[in-house]
Amino acid sequence: MVNPTHTYPPTTEPGPFNINRYARIGLHELSDGTFVNTSHGSPLPVFSHGEVFVHDGYAYHRDAYYASIDGGATINMLLRTPAINEVHLVAYSATVTGGPSILSLLENVTVSADGTLVAPYNLNRTSSNTSGVFISENPTVSGGILIERHLIPAGHKDGGLSPNTSAGWVLKPSEEYCIRLTNNDSSAISASVEIMFYEEP
Repeated sequence: MVNPTHTYPPTTEPGPFNINRYARIGLHELSDGTFVNTSHGSPLPVFSHGEVFVHDGYAYHRDAYYASIDGGATINMLLRTPAINEVHLVAYSATVTGGPSILSLLENVTVSADGTLVAPYNLNRTSSNTSGVFISENPTVSGGILIERHLIPAGHKDGGLSPNTSAGWVLKPSEEYCIRLTNNDSSAISASVEIMFYEEP
């Protein structure tokens, strides 16, 4: 923790903190007024950007379990982004009992039925923040632009991106996305689908 009234580092850059210096030395102010280091080139303890958003209460998670997906069938999860708050999709994945299966991410889908609304969980369980992203299970969707897909071998877990990286899809505002799992096997499978994202306030 860094006190903003202290100097840093005192031997090379004396004086009080200011916002331009925060950026230069890789510091980020948390919502509680403390500072963490996000620069991997510094000897100070490092917080990843993802950890900062979790700490501040802007990172969310949602999963869904499907006991039986028929051979050749698909299941959909709809994400409708808000007009404000930039949404970063940092991870999505599926675990299947059989297979092979295809996990796809589609943008600008046409929605004819919303399905069942579900609420994402805040990763900071002490935060009262709520997500502006609309998420539903089993919507009726069609069309869209396929922007990523993954082959999941039988009995495996796979997906896009990683929750431990600063990379990810920055989603368009007021847009509709679909995460789709397709069972490419002739037999029914069980599966779970999960997503992780954060919103920049």
